Amino acid sequence: MSGAQSPLMTEAMHASGDRDSETWPFSREYSAAVPRLPQVGVFEHLLPENRMLVSDGFCQLAGVDPELRNNPRFWSDRMHPEDVAKLESAYQAFLAGHTPELETQYRVRHHRGHWITVVARARWEPREGEGEGKRLVRGYVMDVTWSERIKLQAEIIGRMREGVMLVAPDGVIQFINTAFEEMLGYARGELTGVHASQLSFRSPENFEALVRTVFEATADGGSTVSDMAARRADGTTLWLQGTFSSFIAGEVRHVLCVFTDITERKQLERELLQVATHVQQRVGSDLHEGLAQQISGIAMSLEGLKQRLASLETRELAASLAEAVELLNGTTQCTRHMARGLVPVRASAEGITEGFQELVNNILAVYGQRVGLVLELPPDLSVDENSVVNLFHIAQEAVANAVRHSQARNIGVALRAVGPYLELQVDDDGVGFEPLGADRRGAGIRMMRFRAEVAGGYLIIESRPRHGSRVRCQCPGRMDPAT
Repeated sequence: MSGAQSPLMTEAMHASGDRDSETWPFSREYSAAVPRLPQVGVFEHLLPENRMLVSDGFCQLAGVDPELRNNPRFWSDRMHPEDVAKLESAYQAFLAGHTPELETQYRVRHHRGHWITVVARARWEPREGEGEGKRLVRGYVMDVTWSERIKLQAEIIGRMREGVMLVAPDGVIQFINTAFEEMLGYARGELTGVHASQLSFRSPENFEALVRTVFEATADGGSTVSDMAARRADGTTLWLQGTFSSFIAGEVRHVLCVFTDITERKQLERELLQVATHVQQRVGSDLHEGLAQQISGIAMSLEGLKQRLASLETRELAASLAEAVELLNGTTQCTRHMARGLVPVRASAEGITEGFQELVNNILAVYGQRVGLVLELPPDLSVDENSVVNLFHIAQEAVANAVRHSQARNIGVALRAVGPYLELQVDDDGVGFEPLGADRRGAGIRMMRFRAEVAGGYLIIESRPRHGSRVRCQCPGRMDPAT
């Protein structure tokens, strides 16, 4: 690099350095007269003397102490060898009058070893009090490294296949990348400044609740993942998996959303889960209404026969029949337990209460862990069985995860009827986890999300290491009074 030649920073600086005792102190006087601007070096090029006067800003840009610099070559020797020819060509064109102003960009090695990107701008200025032929170029060099990185990041975001969106606390879209606009069927820039609820099928109240939940889940540096249905411009559904995090921009917290199109996967998963749920319900009903009833009838017949034989004093035969009755009664109970496992909860306030109470009782019996249960349901509640069964299984999985992995002292389950919705919340005060990593590894968490979607709702998981966990699910439910 020391051999590179450039009129702007090499020849002129070298010429100045040849008269160090005269020029270099004058350069310091020049620095004292120039305002100190962070990451900006100001220069004057005196012609035809070919002398360069530079401010201390050049030393700041290069990370060099102004008191330790020995020669202006400290700057020209640091230029990137691949950029010297470009800089020379641009400056020669400027000096020759081919361009009214100079603006060019090049790289300089910092004292610590890394490269910074600078932009140089200059123009001709009047040179007062000088003789004919005296000319003056005045300009500056500014560090634009971060600006270039921002441009690069913007270019990357623009080319991402994932959708990227920035949302303010009031739900208004502040930024959305081209890929996401194309996914949703909108023209470029059409969604900026629009309320994000335009992209949702939810009611305004439900959407506002979702936005609040996401802001709460990411307020302390946490992140959360949720699958949801988005509304395209033509009104069709686009299934997305969103990763949410938040940061402060302009003293206001914003949420950054990164979305992946999972429409095809969701359709397949939905169909598979619906088939599985239908089979469970059918088998459970057949067990309860068919096999269990038949076994109960056989037990009753044997009981009557046993009593008749007992009256005839055939005690040994009566004892054998009593044993058969006991076995049949045990089989009946086992069959009912199997049916309960397939259809664990009935679609009524009473059925929900029985099912969830049995859930917490089983956890206590198997793991010795007490689980708090709060049910806020009107007595005449009548809801869709699909919603209730899926909410139950979500609660079952969330509680099991908390018991097995969280080391929690306290676990709580709450199910509430809020307007036309059912809201489930499972909390624990355990060690917590990173939701993004758990989503990739845990089949149980993915199944909870699938069940929430089948029920027409959404699932949000909030957790951070050492801060416990919270699973929230909301889905629509029929609230018609029982008839």
